[in-house]
Formats: sequence, structure tokens, C-alpha cells
Amino acid sequence: GLFEKWDIIKSWNPFMSAMGEVQSIGFFFTTLREIEETNLSFTDKIVSFPNNLIFNSWIFNFTKNNLLFWHEMKYLLSCELNEPNEAYVKLKNIIDDVYTKSLQDKIYTTSFLYKNKKYKPKYLLTPTTQWLEVKVRIMTHFYKAFDTNNQIAVAVIQAHKDWFFKLVVDKDYQW
Repeated sequence: GLFEKWDIIKSWNPFMSAMGEVQSIGFFFTTLREIEETNLSFTDKIVSFPNNLIFNSWIFNFTKNNLLFWHEMKYLLSCELNEPNEAYVKLKNIIDDVYTKSLQDKIYTTSFLYKNKKYKPKYLLTPTTQWLEVKVRIMTHFYKAFDTNNQIAVAVIQAHKDWFFKLVVDKDYQW
């Protein structure tokens, strides 16, 4: 009941972690078509692992009920040009606009995400002495996560170039 054929899963076993589309579920082994986590694309690898490893550890099923999941992004805003509140409002408006436009895709228009307004972007602000850290969580479709993330990143970088706000480079978070 954890997953079925064609579900996209990720195992959290410390000995063998894998993410991919389930190709077959055998009595002793499960076979996955591997997905690269950085850009969510299929690789050419097929991974098989013993079922006792997967059934004795955490399994995250991206597709059990639907293909939607929470995706998180982090932006660091400098407060040199504007007040922190003003920079945050401009960033929030850009992300909300791009996210709303991305929901016009035909994948979304039939899903409950398009119709349910509680899944709008969530923002967590953490002020520091150097910048304002803004963590954004958006509900996105598994197959559209890469496109949605790129559209938002391009719009935010363009706003940075147009001096609506200034993004900060952190040693742990490079543009």
C-alpha cells in the first residue's frame, strides 16, 4: 500500500537512497527508473534494491494521491535600496504573479490546486543584521516543478536587475 507501479517515490534508507518511477515490484526486489533530483528529469539508470531495505525505512510517495507537492525556495534581500518591508512586498508580488500565471497551464486547470485558494504561496521571513531571508513554499505539480521554479527565478532576477530590490549572495546560497 505504500506505492504502486508508475508512482514516483523516494526512499530514505541510509544504506541505499533512491528516487524514481516504480517500474516493477517483485517479491524480493523493487525496480525504479531513476530521477535526477536537481532538475527532476529521468536518467538512463534503472535501480533495483531489496524490498526489506525499502519497507524498513521511510518512503515518500510523490504521486500516491496526486502529483502535487510543496516546493521551497530561498531568497536573501538586501535592505540598502529599500525598506525591508517594501522589498519583501515587491518580491511577494512578483512571485504571486508568476505563480498565478503558471497555474494557467492545462495540467493545473483540472486539478484542485487551481480551484482551491488555500494553496497560494506561503512566506517565512527571517530578518538578520545583513539581509532579510525570505523562504517561499509553493504547491507545484511534480512534472512542472522545474518550469515553475525557473519562471519564478527568472522574474526575481529580472526585478533585481531592474533595481526593484537587491538580492544578496550568501556563501551557502549562490546564484
